[in-house]
Amino acid sequence: MTYELFSIAFPVDAEIALKPGYHLYIIKFIDLLDTVFFVVRKKQKQVSFLHVFHHAGMCLIFYWGLNNLHKTPGFYMAVGFSINTVVHVIMYTYYGLAAFGPKMQKYLWWKKHLTRLQIGQIFFILGYMIFGFLTGCEEFGKLEFYGMFYLTLTFILFLNFYRKYKRD
Repeated sequence: MTYELFSIAFPVDAEIALKPGYHLYIIKFIDLLDTVFFVVRKKQKQVSFLHVFHHAGMCLIFYWGLNNLHKTPGFYMAVGFSINTVVHVIMYTYYGLAAFGPKMQKYLWWKKHLTRLQIGQIFFILGYMIFGFLTGCEEFGKLEFYGMFYLTLTFILFLNFYRKYKRD
């Protein structure tokens, strides 16, 4: 018998989840436009495989997730999307403050923690999904398989990026 993790306390209604889901989907496309802006500004150094893979992958995952939410409105989607949103608010707060120039740099000591935060969120979401699937609290279908595959690859890419960043 399948039941959603925490469904008694936090029921997931597909119709309610769709509206913020579509907003996040649009935001993911705006994130992908980062790549275009980097190229236009001749900042190819910032256009890494990780960057393109992550942003293009998120657009695909959100698209597929939103189009299949009515079939299997997994709570892991709501948890994952929520955590990802909080992490991006923190990241874009950093980018916004950094745009003020060198005077702001002394307040941006926490830059080194941004990649750790991203790695942590992916690790948590993967763990949450695995727990839900192993306990039978979440259904495991194609979307979930591809989502976990994508998250695992993204996790590995972020770890490699972090190791390279620490080494340099």
